[in-house]
Amino acid sequence: MLDHERNRSKRWHSGLNGERWSVSEITYLIECGNSKTLRELSTTLERSYHSVKAMRHRLCLGKRKNYRFWEKNEIDFLKSNAGKMVCRDIAKHLGRSQQSVKGKAEYMGLSLVCIGEHSPTAIHSDEDVLLCRELRTAGMSLKLIAEKMEMSLGSVLSIIYGGRMTQQDRVMLEFDLGKN
Repeated sequence: MLDHERNRSKRWHSGLNGERWSVSEITYLIECGNSKTLRELSTTLERSYHSVKAMRHRLCLGKRKNYRFWEKNEIDFLKSNAGKMVCRDIAKHLGRSQQSVKGKAEYMGLSLVCIGEHSPTAIHSDEDVLLCRELRTAGMSLKLIAEKMEMSLGSVLSIIYGGRMTQQDRVMLEFDLGKN
């Protein structure tokens, strides 16, 4: 039965010769596996591109040598500060690159967008924004709100008509997205 399965698999993969890897080939792959490209390795070893790629993966050679696994305290810090700190500051605090932080946040489903008073471009606090909205729903005119809050009319217009989100808006948005 084993011979039958072997023959069938050889027919299925007619282009592959299925030779075992020799010790010298594996040694060469370990020595040069991270310094040369897969194409160079496959021509030198006279093996297919995919065969060399698979063996590199089995030997764990495809990983970067300077890669650090994420520790629990780093993940907790990222969870607690996502959306509150800018990605650059999180990366600096953790001693990682911005791409590493962005990739981990995306993998975990976290948003790094700073909304509300945590945004570096925020001028007014979330309480001021909510108060402006409440005054408008109470029927107060835009000019009067601008005078009372000591803001420009443009800022009040931007706040009331959706140009400025608060942390409450962010929570509601994430809740709505989670439902769908």
